Amino acid sequence: MFCKKRFVNLAYKLLITVPFSPYTYPMTTTSYRIQLINNFKPFVFSKKKPLNQKLSNCTISLIISSISLVALIGYGYLTIILELIGIQDFFGWNKSGLIMIVLILNSISFQNSVFQYLLLKHIRFLNQSSDQFIDREVNENLQKIINELNTPFTSKNVVIGFCVLLISLLLNCITSSTFEYGNYFKIPFVLYSIYFVKLFWNNYKNLLENLIQVEIN
Repeated sequence: MFCKKRFVNLAYKLLITVPFSPYTYPMTTTSYRIQLINNFKPFVFSKKKPLNQKLSNCTISLIISSISLVALIGYGYLTIILELIGIQDFFGWNKSGLIMIVLILNSISFQNSVFQYLLLKHIRFLNQSSDQFIDREVNENLQKIINELNTPFTSKNVVIGFCVLLISLLLNCITSSTFEYGNYFKIPFVLYSIYFVKLFWNNYKNLLENLIQVEIN
């Protein structure tokens, strides 16, 4: 009786001290991998939609965001190049706050659309294939990648700089007079576009390599 009581107390302690995993499948299964993918934040709002509808919506969003992003970045760099060769005020930067805000939002939309498209296609591949063994390390790496995608801005300096820039852009949009420091928006525009391309490429490369590891086996 004493041993039984000690066993119950030990089991109770384990229950309150050891957290349950949110995943209901073994780490080496395709079902577990699908659960990992569904933790990507943009999927939260479309969990109940069929996979084909998600892919269709994602494809449309990807096309629109791609065209908009290329147009906005092209506009910015064309302005800078024209000013460098002596053509001033062809496009004004004094009231470019709205364009910068749209660029930032559009770049986030584009990035999310690309990763959603890749992950949705991978889910379709996993659904069509038999429940195969997947190396634990591969799934752990995918979990790490998705965590990074969910929190792209981890540096405090980047977050603070981003907030300061956003406030300046909003002031530029709402003020009726010419913004005195509008011309200096060219600097954060170049820095942000370089930062975005670098961040996007690193995440894209890491994610694609992980997906290919499973799909080619």
